[in-house]
Amino acid sequence: MRLRTGDRAYFVGYDYLALGSEEIFNVGQIVVIADVDGEGAYKCFAIDDAGRVISMKGDTLFEEELLRLPFPRIPQTRLPYPFGDGNNEIERPRDGTRPL
Repeated sequence: MRLRTGDRAYFVGYDYLALGSEEIFNVGQIVVIADVDGEGAYKCFAIDDAGRVISMKGDTLFEEELLRLPFPRIPQTRLPYPFGDGNNEIERPRDGTRPL
């Protein structure tokens, strides 16, 4: 499983947590991949159902702690700085159109 920036993933739990470290994510939380390290480490942030980052507090997770979800990727503009622009606005339909 190779994750890419913007992919959504299901957090299955920490494999290892250093003594004195706090847990940033809860099991079952949906996260977005903000940065990919070449050695299987991913910088992640929690997101809501609409794909908006809900906390600027991220964590580095490893491939075995994540399960990729088959949903469209999150636009890089939504990712927090320095990974993106931090723009969490939902794209609205253009004028003259209406949602179905």
